[in-house]
Amino acid sequence: MKRIMIGIRGLLGLVVLGTGIGVAEPQLIAEWDFNEPNRWEASQGNGKVSLLGGVQGTNFTGSANDPGKPNGALSLRAFPAQGIGSRTAGLELEFPGGWWGLQISFEVRTSGTASRHLAALIAREGEEFQEFGAVELAPDGVFIPITLPGPEDFNGGNPAPLRLRLVSDLSSTGEYVGVKPKSDGANSYSPAGTWRFDRIQVWGEPWEASESVRLECVSTLTSPELRWNKAGSSSFTVWRSGQPGGPWEWLGEVEDPVWPIDLDEDLDEDARFFRVTSP
Repeated sequence: MKRIMIGIRGLLGLVVLGTGIGVAEPQLIAEWDFNEPNRWEASQGNGKVSLLGGVQGTNFTGSANDPGKPNGALSLRAFPAQGIGSRTAGLELEFPGGWWGLQISFEVRTSGTASRHLAALIAREGEEFQEFGAVELAPDGVFIPITLPGPEDFNGGNPAPLRLRLVSDLSSTGEYVGVKPKSDGANSYSPAGTWRFDRIQVWGEPWEASESVRLECVSTLTSPELRWNKAGSSSFTVWRSGQPGGPWEWLGEVEDPVWPIDLDEDLDEDARFFRVTSP
């Protein structure tokens, strides 16, 4: 599938905010199955994992969904004391940049006294981390599959390495909350509580900055038009959204690589983004 996106703002002097891209099917960038103890490099793909914030890692029994033998997982303990070190303790994954549509999936099993709140953070090399996902973990004692899409603004051709963190987080009340409350309902959190990770996978679509895919907004006597070259495709679908990350609204299907923009209907908000997909 090829996907082309353009951003348009205003009714006069339209400004191109986006660029043309070519996109392939999602690929596995890196996977850590932890079936080999003390291996920090990815078991598949290209990447490495490290411990954060003083946590200690131990190889332990993995998820039943992992077909590898021996079936291992990475169990973490020695998290921060109550109320301190928020978002500093857990795992950091490092892998190459230059991907579109990032997605991370993993299975995690917690003890009852582990932190209930997990934050997913990401940064390019040399930049500040930003949150792109948060998970409230429950129940304890079983592996839970989790999938999180990456942030939209990390989609692009920047080749700088990416760092992704899975870390414990404070609750809205400023304290760590245990996964399973005590029998009297009190907070059960303990730094000795454990998170056990298995089958961490990072997926993405390789960025293909191809000059064969070109998109432009052209002013005409009647109305502006989106125009693009066919780039080997015979049909196209046009979408619109008020935000670059969607949600996307279907506008129509065309065979010719041109779409007249209706200023009354297509641009009924202050900012409007268009996407063209094929097929």
